[in-house]
Amino acid sequence: MATIGHPPVVLWTGDRVREVWSSNPLLGVHSDDHTERTEEVDPDEVLVLYTDGVLDGGRRDQQWLTDALGEIDSGADRPLGDIADELVSRVTVAGSTDDVAVLLARFS
Repeated sequence: MATIGHPPVVLWTGDRVREVWSSNPLLGVHSDDHTERTEEVDPDEVLVLYTDGVLDGGRRDQQWLTDALGEIDSGADRPLGDIADELVSRVTVAGSTDDVAVLLARFS
């Protein structure tokens, strides 16, 4: 995975969210801090990548996302598209005015 100026990458199961990678510096900004890393993923975890629009351009904090994910059923048989739709609906119901993109991946 690669992240450049994006919100933290998280791995999520129904009962926990763990941040696995905070962002590298913005693309185009000279820095020696661009890093690569490897992360072990449990079979029941879902990788969550998202734009800052999910956090309403910074008006919500990371805890808001953790709380929202904690209220969503992440069952192994539930289609990821349904989970993404539910998360996006929570963002838009909360009054977001920013663009929103969510990418979920399940590993098996």
